[in-house]
Amino acid sequence: MRIRRPSEAVAARLMLAPYALGVLLLLALPAAVTFALSLTDYDLFATPSFAGLRNFGDLVDDPAFRAALPATIAFLALAVLGLTSQDPQTVRSAFLVMEPAAGSILVPLSFASLLTGVLQSLGGAWGLFRHYWVVFKLLINVAASIVLLLYMQTLRYVTSVAADPATDLALVRSPSPLIHAGAALLLLLVAVILSVYKPRGLTPYGARRERERRRTLSPV
Repeated sequence: MRIRRPSEAVAARLMLAPYALGVLLLLALPAAVTFALSLTDYDLFATPSFAGLRNFGDLVDDPAFRAALPATIAFLALAVLGLTSQDPQTVRSAFLVMEPAAGSILVPLSFASLLTGVLQSLGGAWGLFRHYWVVFKLLINVAASIVLLLYMQTLRYVTSVAADPATDLALVRSPSPLIHAGAALLLLLVAVILSVYKPRGLTPYGARRERERRRTLSPV
């Protein structure tokens, strides 16, 4: 008895199912929880209280959010298109455009948002090293910028594979860009949460500066 092999479309969907599940568990669900929390006033200590859309006003002044969110979503969309499209030319085009897009858009935006974030913190009331949430955001931006630079070499290889018409399409469909774009979006969501909620906690330097400020304001 001859066993019928599944069609290429069905086989492709089965291969992509684990990645789709990963996107759901690692991106969609955290994004839904983040959106729900963004509608509240919550500092990780007190009980959350409903705040409506007021918290989103803080994001307008966040250069990292304004610069990174559209670029990250666009790159993530390219990665999804490259993995799910059934048109070979579309698949190759999606992977071909990733490396130049990352080099000309993502890398400059990453370092520009890092620089503007540092300058904004130094010139603002929160400071750069006074509060733990600001320090964590700085570390996230620095780590993301370094990883992006290191990942550019992988993107060049992915692009070179896609540029070779003799390469099998299964080898062109690399999940690596989707994984890295998803991780970048998760880091961005963490940075957004920190920007909106501004959790309590002074660093030792911040506590010392606060004591000095209080001594200056207290009557002699």
